[in-house]
Amino acid sequence: MSSRLEGKAFINSMREGEGILNQAVREGRFSDSVLGAWALTELQMNGIFQLAMGIVDPEHDKRIGIVLGYNLQFGQKLNFAKETETITSDEYEKINRFNNFRNELLHVKRKGKPAWFFTITEEEKKEVIESAWEAAHASMTAMIRLIEHFRGRMGFPSEVNTEKSEP
Repeated sequence: MSSRLEGKAFINSMREGEGILNQAVREGRFSDSVLGAWALTELQMNGIFQLAMGIVDPEHDKRIGIVLGYNLQFGQKLNFAKETETITSDEYEKINRFNNFRNELLHVKRKGKPAWFFTITEEEKKEVIESAWEAAHASMTAMIRLIEHFRGRMGFPSEVNTEKSEP
């Protein structure tokens, strides 16, 4: 398959993932929204980090192991993308806000209380779902913008719609 066709398939798969996420958000499915948004956001952040490092040919660039390896945490990749101005400050804020929600939901013990995941209110769920959707969209928009920037070296299609779809 040519890299141009691979690029189209990649962007189509991003759009398909966004559509599935939009449906979960519309239906208020908390777990599906959070997990789906996290999967999309983390996938996009790996691509954003790769391009921020200048890796446009992952098949021949040995640094790709840094991106795909588990040596760097998500927050480190996010901060690097912000510091290199690979993502906008607005994109950073949206992604970081969701990252903080996700970490508190799944990883942080709250001073002897049960994990937030088990005690979250309906209002808090709505806030997290909105944050999840915003982060996934921000990361996808940043990735598409980078694909546009590097398309001559990566074989991605030249015209990509980055308009925000509504959940």
